[in-house]
Amino acid sequence: MKLLYRASENNFSMEKFYQKCSNIPNTLIVMKTEFDKIIGGYTPLIWRKYEGAIKNRLEDPTLESFIFSVSEKEKLQLTEKENATYYLSYAPGPRFGKDGCADLWICDQSNTKADSYVFGNMSYNNPKYSSC
Repeated sequence: MKLLYRASENNFSMEKFYQKCSNIPNTLIVMKTEFDKIIGGYTPLIWRKYEGAIKNRLEDPTLESFIFSVSEKEKLQLTEKENATYYLSYAPGPRFGKDGCADLWICDQSNTKADSYVFGNMSYNNPKYSSC
């Protein structure tokens, strides 16, 4: 494993995330929430900033993508292959799930903004969480 990006060393910039992580497959994202929970996600797909595109959804036909909570000892497997990851130009950052309220999204400047969220739209299966 190789550390590609650490938010605290890159001013929590999603622009820096894309500079360092674009076009690299098989990435694991791990983060600590403001409530000291360890969560994250894995995808075999590449992260990429789509120049000129407002939106871009990536499909994972293998269904290998997943999100997880170490703290809660949970792994949520992708169930909607067409909604593995998503890019929005006006809300950049790693996004697992579909447009709107993704299952897991880390926003730009997540250390000061309360826009990031987890377990929203349910492209990753876990019936105990409600949708956005």
